[in-house]
Formats: sequence, C-alpha cells, structure tokens
Amino acid sequence: MDCMIKYIQLKLQDNVSDIKCPATTCGHFLDPLSCRPILTTQLFNIWCDALCESTVLGVDRVYCPQIECLGLVLNECSESEEMTSDENDIAFGVVCETKDWKRCPNCRFFIERNGGCNVVTCMCGFVFYYDRNWYNAHETVSLSDQDCTVHHP
Repeated sequence: MDCMIKYIQLKLQDNVSDIKCPATTCGHFLDPLSCRPILTTQLFNIWCDALCESTVLGVDRVYCPQIECLGLVLNECSESEEMTSDENDIAFGVVCETKDWKRCPNCRFFIERNGGCNVVTCMCGFVFYYDRNWYNAHETVSLSDQDCTVHHP
C-alpha cells in the first residue's frame, strides 16, 4: 500500500489529478473515495481539491480577493439568471439526456462519469455499475473478471 500512496503523492505533486491505475493492463483512473482507506486525510483532501479545481478549468472563474480566503467564485450565466426554476429544470434534463448521465439507483442523484472504473460510488455511498444494469456492485463484483482492484476488495 505504501507504493500506491507514494504513486498518488507523486502524481499530485506533478499537478496530475486524474490519476491512472498503475497496473499496466488496467488503463482506468483511480477513484479517491475508493482509495480513501489507505490515504491520510490530508492527502485525500489535496486530491479532492485538485480534482475539483481541474473540473472547473474550462469555466470562467474568479478567486476571492481576501488573502485569508482565496476561494473560487464561479461566474453565473446571465441566461440562466433569467430562467424560471421550471425552465432551469427542463434545461438541466436536456443536458443530462444529451450527455447520457445516469442516476444513482439509491438516491436518484445524477452522476457524470468522466473516466475511470465502471464501478461508481455515489455521494450517498451506494456503489453500482455505471454502464450496466442498476444493482449494487459490492454484491456482484468478482476479482476474476476485473483487472483493476482499487474498487474491489
């Protein structure tokens, strides 16, 4: 496990937040939530912050000018400010359908998978396959058909 921790630390030091599994036959990206049990709280938080930062790179952003804060402030779209809540919901539904986002079968929250393993852990803690039938992946995953063992105990 020490080598995996060191691998993640080095990737983060190189400003890489989407970290590929080091297994040569895998090719999937590691998931911070799946790696959390082996990481220190500090390393986990650094990785999550780096992923959040990389997610908003394409969005216009401004940092808080307060030296103690320096938090990220996202600019609001002027078009969405003029929309009603129903119009916003409809527009969001179109985006979800266009991008083929899936809902967590447990809490129904939309999830966008942008890489990594096919096994997804929702914010609610439910683990399921993103591209297959909706069922609890913890009950069905066997190591024999998986190259990546990060999600699979």
